[in-house]
Amino acid sequence: MIDAVSSPDKKLIIIQTSKAMKAYRVIQGRLGDIEMEIPMDGNERIVLNQWATGKYVMKWGEELSKILK
Repeated sequence: MIDAVSSPDKKLIIIQTSKAMKAYRVIQGRLGDIEMEIPMDGNERIVLNQWATGKYVMKWGEELSKILK
C-alpha cells in the first residue's frame, strides 16, 4: 500500500498500490470484498481527496461533465 483515503461516512476506502487503485467497502470496521480496481503503471499519485455529499453531488457532476467528456 502506498496511500489510502476513506469516504466521510467511513463506508468506502480507496487504496493505492504500485499497480492499482482499489476500492473496498468497509463493513463493521473491516475491509469487505473489493468493489473496483483501476490498473496503474506506478507513476500515478493521489494528490487531492474531496468527497461530495448531499446537494453537492449533482453540482460537482455538472461541473466535471464540462471538463471530462
